[in-house]
Amino acid sequence: MKIKVDINDKVEYFESIENFKNMLKEIEHREFNEIWISGHGQSNFSLLTNKNSAFVMYLREEGDSGFSSRSSQQDSIEYEEFMLSNGQLDEYPKN
Repeated sequence: MKIKVDINDKVEYFESIENFKNMLKEIEHREFNEIWISGHGQSNFSLLTNKNSAFVMYLREEGDSGFSSRSSQQDSIEYEEFMLSNGQLDEYPKN
């Protein structure tokens, strides 16, 4: 089974987890990354990275508010900047 991965607006297909890991090692030095992994059906997994951290989100279907990597235990929410592959700079909650 091939895994469809959109990496900084470039679509690639991976047949093994080892190939996917190698790709992640190749891009880990970049200041910003936007990665989308297409799952079964309409589900998607998103990973935004910057030099300091990552923001992870799982969407069950298009339009879903999904699940993300922020903590529900915080009284105040801090934000961190991530750049999308289209050049847009957005802020997402820190863990």
